[in-house]
Amino acid sequence: MTSSDKRRKQAICIASLLCLISFLLLIYVGYEYKSSKTNEIIMEDAKNDALQKAKSAIKKLIWKLIPRAPLFMNCKDLSSGKLGNDSRLKERLLAEMKNNSNIFSIVVAYSPALNAGKLYAPHFKRNGSEI
Repeated sequence: MTSSDKRRKQAICIASLLCLISFLLLIYVGYEYKSSKTNEIIMEDAKNDALQKAKSAIKKLIWKLIPRAPLFMNCKDLSSGKLGNDSRLKERLLAEMKNNSNIFSIVVAYSPALNAGKLYAPHFKRNGSEI
């Protein structure tokens, strides 16, 4: 074998080795790209799922509270202007908050004198177990 044949074989071996390394590197980069996209899709799906569950929980809570809303919305004492002192209203609001732990804050705005224009709004807020 001549020296040129040895060099030719070495060049072919080096070129083949470089092709193999490039091919393996390409496969690795492709795998990393696919797995990163998969992780992004999984994260996006998890966010959407959490959002849907939160919306569902809020809807259930709202539907629990809706039957209580007419207690306040159709209160004849408020709409007639006959509510002289607000102790009955305060008692009613406090009782509703004590009976339903899902209510964190409650406020009712009304005008103490019929058509007076100024609103009065007692506000009650739950702070831990205290109201």
